[in-house]
Amino acid sequence: MVTDFEDFGPEATRFHPEARMDGVHWHGIKREVIRAVLEGAGFTDVIVESGFEMEKMVETVPGNGVKEHKMVFPFLFCRGRRAGGWVMPMPTGNDLGLS
Repeated sequence: MVTDFEDFGPEATRFHPEARMDGVHWHGIKREVIRAVLEGAGFTDVIVESGFEMEKMVETVPGNGVKEHKMVFPFLFCRGRRAGGWVMPMPTGNDLGLS
């Protein structure tokens, strides 16, 4: 299973503060893109669905560092089937030494 916040348009860029944009390669995932990636990797029965929403304080004006505005960011759950059953299409944070 993969999860990330959904790229719901230009406002999705507000998830990350302006000062932390270095290294941010995308602002969430698009449903149709992650579906194509999973299917291209050989997954079948791909399901991309709304998982939950997260309220987060964001900068009032991008770059000012002041977080007085609350936004809701939708997260997607993405999964698919490969021979042998349901498997994770990407390594976890533990596998990457991030935990």
